[in-house]
Amino acid sequence: MGVLIEQNSALRQQNSHLFEELDTLRLEIAQQQINYDQLIQKTLCNLSTTNHELANQLNHCQQESNNLQKEYNHVTQTLNNLQKEYDDIKKQLNNLQKENDHMKKQLNNLQKQNDRDTEGK
Repeated sequence: MGVLIEQNSALRQQNSHLFEELDTLRLEIAQQQINYDQLIQKTLCNLSTTNHELANQLNHCQQESNNLQKEYNHVTQTLNNLQKEYDDIKKQLNNLQKENDHMKKQLNNLQKQNDRDTEGK
């Protein structure tokens, strides 16, 4: 019976020690859960901030793209206008060249007629 009492006492002591370990593990688990929750919260906050920053950057890039598209359209329109102006000037130059050639022919004809008239006198 003394042995049983000693075994019972030892088991109670071991049981008490196991309860202490269990309480310690519960506290560790609770602390780890708090740490993980804080880490998740911080990560979510950072992701939210990063997402917000990326959205702002995307909006800025889209606005810049729109501005560049408008500028491109303006440059294209200016180029088209300049091309039309160039074509008009080229036509005018061709017309002036034809007129000049015609005047040269007239001058040449007048010169020939003048030479004939001078020879005939």
